[in-house]
Amino acid sequence: MALLYAREGADVAIVYLPEEESDAKKIKGEIDSLGRRVLLLPGDLRDPDFCGETVRRTVEELGGLNILVSNAAYLNSQTEPEQLTSEDFDRVFKTNVYAYFHLVTAAVPDMSQGNGIIATASEEALDESDLVMDYAASKAAVVVFTKSIAPHLVKRAIRANVVGPGPTWSAPNPAGQRFTDDYLTNLGAQTPLGQGPSPKRSRRPTSTTSATRSSYTIGVTIAATGEYTDSR
Repeated sequence: MALLYAREGADVAIVYLPEEESDAKKIKGEIDSLGRRVLLLPGDLRDPDFCGETVRRTVEELGGLNILVSNAAYLNSQTEPEQLTSEDFDRVFKTNVYAYFHLVTAAVPDMSQGNGIIATASEEALDESDLVMDYAASKAAVVVFTKSIAPHLVKRAIRANVVGPGPTWSAPNPAGQRFTDDYLTNLGAQTPLGQGPSPKRSRRPTSTTSATRSSYTIGVTIAATGEYTDSR
C-alpha cells in the first residue's frame, strides 16, 4: 500500500513490526527509486505511546500528515468457539481496534481541511464468520467506530471512511493458523471473477463524476468483495 501511494506522488511513513525489517527495507528501496521520501517506523501499534510517536515523527520528518491509513491487523482463525482464548482475543482487538483508535486520536490534531482517514475492515465485519470470529468482531468495531467519528470529523472537513475487502491476497491470510492449503488455493473462487484480488488491483477515478462521488463519502464502508454489493 505504501508503494502504491508513492506511485501516486505521496511521501509515506510505514509502520511495521521489527521482525518485518527486511520487507520494509525492500519497499523503501522501491519508493526511493521513485524519488519519494519514505520514513520507516518499526514498532508495535498495540503500544499507545508508539502510536503517538509515529504521528509525531511523520509530521516532523515529512512535513505533515494528510492521509492516515490504518491497515495493521492480526488474524487468528479458529473453527470452534472453545478454541478462542482471552490472550488471542486481546491481541486481535489491541491490534485491529485499539491501534486504530490511538492513531486517530493522535493524528486528528495535525490534520486539516481536505485530509482523510481510511480504515481497513473486512467483509467479515459485514456478516457473521464461523472461522475468524474474534477477527470479524474486531473489524465490525472498526466499521462502527468510523461511522461514529465521521460526523464529528467532517465538521473539520476531514473525511473518515472504511474499505471492506473480500478474500484478498495479503499477509494475514497465509499467517492464519488454521487456513488449509486448499482454502488458500481457492481464495476468492466463489466470486463472479473467480479469484481474490491483490492490494494493487485498484484504479484511480476515471472521470470527474467518480472523483466527486468519492469526495462525497463520509463514514461509508466501501466493499471490495468481487461481488455486487451496496456500500454500507
